[in-house]
Amino acid sequence: MMHCASRKYYGMRNPLFGVFLLKLAKINLYLGCPSEALQLLAEAQGVIEVTHGKQHSLYTEEFALLLQQCQAESARLTL
Repeated sequence: MMHCASRKYYGMRNPLFGVFLLKLAKINLYLGCPSEALQLLAEAQGVIEVTHGKQHSLYTEEFALLLQQCQAESARLTL
């Protein structure tokens, strides 16, 4: 996958890599693949917690909102 090459290039604890993972998760969600989006969000969470911190708006707003959307969409598809 593309994020494997980006992980190698940027490294696991690069802020750009964390934002990149969030964007990939959002794309997957919009394409109707919430399970893939949740996997990417789990990886992004670890990066963003280290690079930005849990109090940063990227974590508290962007990440949290996208996580809620993914969980809601995943639940909707399993009904």
